[in-house]
Amino acid sequence: MPRWAIWLAFIACTNETQIGIDVPTSRAPFLQAPPEADPVEDIILQMVSPEVDILWVIDPSCSMGPYQDALAANFPSFIRYFLESDLDWHVGVTSTDMDGVLEDGSLGRLRRVDGDAWLTSETPDPVQRFAEIANLGTAGSSSERGTSAVHSALTDRLLTDNLGFLRPEAAVHTIVISDESNQIADGEPHFDKWVRWYETLKASPDLRTFSAIVGPLGVDYERASSRIGGAVWPINTEEWDVVLERLGFRAAGIHREFFLTRHPIPETIEVWMELDGIPHRTKEYVTQQLEPVRIDAYGRRVGHYEYRADRNSIHLEQTPPDTTEVVRIKYLASEGY
Repeated sequence: MPRWAIWLAFIACTNETQIGIDVPTSRAPFLQAPPEADPVEDIILQMVSPEVDILWVIDPSCSMGPYQDALAANFPSFIRYFLESDLDWHVGVTSTDMDGVLEDGSLGRLRRVDGDAWLTSETPDPVQRFAEIANLGTAGSSSERGTSAVHSALTDRLLTDNLGFLRPEAAVHTIVISDESNQIADGEPHFDKWVRWYETLKASPDLRTFSAIVGPLGVDYERASSRIGGAVWPINTEEWDVVLERLGFRAAGIHREFFLTRHPIPETIEVWMELDGIPHRTKEYVTQQLEPVRIDAYGRRVGHYEYRADRNSIHLEQTPPDTTEVVRIKYLASEGY
């Protein structure tokens, strides 16, 4: 059976944790269409950049040992989307240490292993290499300055230690891991200025994200993710494999959530996936209508997507197939929007 057909036949029981910061809940739309209203059709392409640069910023302070171990152990869940694709990727690691306590990987410098400052699709055994560079230890500065480390890594250090890491046409995704609050020293960009700077890295929001795996004190990182776009996950999670899989999925440029241009009458929503043929078989396009999620007689979630009114979006139940090119969503818009 073709992969897309298997996916479209997906029936599962799931209790998925929402990843990311929710936008504020909007007021409920009027569930009535204007007389003689024409259907709205949103056509959404899967935007995948052929080049992706990923910066990991890891807290090397005394309490971070177990989290560094969890990251290294579950990194295969993150990197598999890149190993299975034709993406041209860079993965680099620096730390929140802006005091220079660490000999390697501080002050925004990418950590080197065998002379290489970042991993690429040509790196032998990238999983093992990442485990080596992500193991920063716990002897770094206790002044965790994550946003300043990102700024240093992607500005001044690009002219020296990190030359060539950030590419003009590549998407850029930053992921911070810390169990402490973000600190900013005198002379370093304050939070609002830093957010504005990060947003200038790429013109399209689809080509830049800021994500964080943080503790309760990581308010700055959560705010940055909410404003820039990205995902937030609690650092004490027991689901590191799930966290990293979803971060990898997002960094690879593949989407499961699609935002609508108007507020719909939910019962009028129709969703199609347009697939670019079955690999090695045909070049013909395959269009398949998806089914909304419902609870069956056995209490299972059955279907392919759900409409999330608080985000005005369509959320797919499972990772779309690699051949997906276009998602088409047709509906009647409610009055008042």
